[in-house]
Amino acid sequence: MTIQLAEGIEVDEQTSILVIEDSRELNDVLTMGLKNFGFKGKIFQALDLESAVQIIKLHKIDLFVIDWILPDGEGASLVKKLRSSSIYESTPILLITGRDDVSSQSDFTEFGIGALLVKPFSMEDFKLELAKIYGYHQSQLVNIPKDTHFLVADDQADIVKLIKELLENLGHKFVHTAYSFKETSEILQQQKIQFLVTDWAFQDGNCIELIQKLRQSSDYKTLPIMVVTGRDSIDDLMMLVQLDVKDHLVKPFTFVEFEEKLNYCWERKQKNRV
Repeated sequence: MTIQLAEGIEVDEQTSILVIEDSRELNDVLTMGLKNFGFKGKIFQALDLESAVQIIKLHKIDLFVIDWILPDGEGASLVKKLRSSSIYESTPILLITGRDDVSSQSDFTEFGIGALLVKPFSMEDFKLELAKIYGYHQSQLVNIPKDTHFLVADDQADIVKLIKELLENLGHKFVHTAYSFKETSEILQQQKIQFLVTDWAFQDGNCIELIQKLRQSSDYKTLPIMVVTGRDSIDDLMMLVQLDVKDHLVKPFTFVEFEEKLNYCWERKQKNRV
């Protein structure tokens, strides 16, 4: 029997997950996140390779969440052993790593790793990677109409240019730009913006102040907003969540990351309007 794990992700209710992460706090957060998503199967926790191996000997695992660097070795050594086993040669693996740990994307392809979480990450990022594993693909997401009016706001011209080009490459025709808090506010008043992509901080204001005003407006109360930022502390992210902004992208980011977050943000907002 399958159950729905969060939004659109279906997983067998008997699925067993092993979370291998040496930070007890992060291990507990990931485990709690799985439960909050609606997962009802067994969740095993390991803080090192040795304890992970003991769990694998006693239980059949259906999904591995593995930190790349562990106290008694690299997660890669465990992945190699798993892939050499007929039991785990195709079992889904979600890898957790820091950007500096990534030598090349080919390493992950070689190990058959289809999902990757780069620290620091949010629970939305975690959910998105689970979605990749369990078949919640882009094709299932609501398509963003090509005539949607976007506003890209950042005080760094190169970032504005980059995001504008990414949106245009996706076929979007109406991409407005702003380079300050004041200019962003003026465009939102003058134009009917349908999607806001904004930096966290401007020289003359910040996105928190901006979003607070938007959420008080009947026109923008449910506006899809994606924050592109270098800030990643839990306190910062909690401020966004309180303003119903659950989608953020940490600089630097890839085209794939941008497109996935963009579509996910749009789809979630459309569901909330139904």
